[in-house]
Amino acid sequence: MVKLAASGVALLIAVSACGSSGSGGDAATGGAGTGGGGTGGATGGVGGLAGSAGAGGTVSSSSFGTAQVIAEKQTNSFRLAIAGGRVFWATRGEALANVPGGLHSVAVTGGAVTHHSTVATYAVKSAQGKLYWSDDAGIHSMSPDGSDPKLVVKAETNPAHDLAIGGGFAWLSLPYGAAYPFARAPLAGGPVEPLPMTATVSVGYLTATDSTVYAEVAASSDPFLFQVPMADPTAASSAVDNVLFAQMAFDAQHLYFATPTGPSRLPLAGGAPEALGSFESVAGVAVEPHAAYVTSDPSNGCLEGAGQVHRIDLDTKEVKLIADGQTCPSGIQIDASGVWWVNAGTTLDATYALNDPETGSLMFAKRL
Repeated sequence: MVKLAASGVALLIAVSACGSSGSGGDAATGGAGTGGGGTGGATGGVGGLAGSAGAGGTVSSSSFGTAQVIAEKQTNSFRLAIAGGRVFWATRGEALANVPGGLHSVAVTGGAVTHHSTVATYAVKSAQGKLYWSDDAGIHSMSPDGSDPKLVVKAETNPAHDLAIGGGFAWLSLPYGAAYPFARAPLAGGPVEPLPMTATVSVGYLTATDSTVYAEVAASSDPFLFQVPMADPTAASSAVDNVLFAQMAFDAQHLYFATPTGPSRLPLAGGAPEALGSFESVAGVAVEPHAAYVTSDPSNGCLEGAGQVHRIDLDTKEVKLIADGQTCPSGIQIDASGVWWVNAGTTLDATYALNDPETGSLMFAKRL
């Protein structure tokens, strides 16, 4: 176990992540889709939901239809969350191409896209019946129906490039050049509080259970997975060595994360991690009872059409391809209707300095 040192000036790379999946879930009954094209890049209705979830939120179907583009030209889309029957996703846009970012949503049953924000948005999470997202102004919240929007944490110098909600706080991962890489701020109001972290680490994706924040941390070597007790952040310690910066998820028993060789899970009660399969360049993991879902990019460079989405049966470890031909698939979520993910898109040059404003999308594969 490696203890975090006292806080200091830190260097941090800007990373992106999606909200983590919780355990179980509400049953969702089937229904007809709304059809019809939406505005702002929506390509049409999603169609009806799958049949009702079984007891404890278990969804029986493991078969999915052909991947659909729900919203196109969503440049630099990395994160999404599901709340209140809607899918929300964050886009950073592309400043060099004069393409704005924003926070957007669409009903899981289909219809028009709603634009909640039209500025670069870095992270979005669903927690405690609210939706939270970060932009240059700070951390915002609102109800999933769009009501009661408010700024709950004002950015002091830098926007949070990821966040987790728990224990009455927003836990923040700050970008490259910030005075500190890891912080928290009370949701009820109050200043941002830097948290103990060594001076040379980078903090990537965050997720939180009821009592612990999990953070991906990189120093001079490969990233580590750190666990941070909400009651005493100074007691943070390493949990797993050699992980990837990628979206994490958890259920009642395990934390799911990515390694250089594929997704793994770690018992929340303690124990050794378990590998779940072999994948190159995992970008995101989502989980439901008996199955995990993974976005990956075997090209390791966001080449157009090189990305894939898979389902892993957690009982048998059987792997099933849900979609290929994706361009830099990143954040992923699962609900009773099917699998949702965002494609970040590709770049216009070999230096990765300019992202193609024509690429990036919200995708969906309906549960059959």
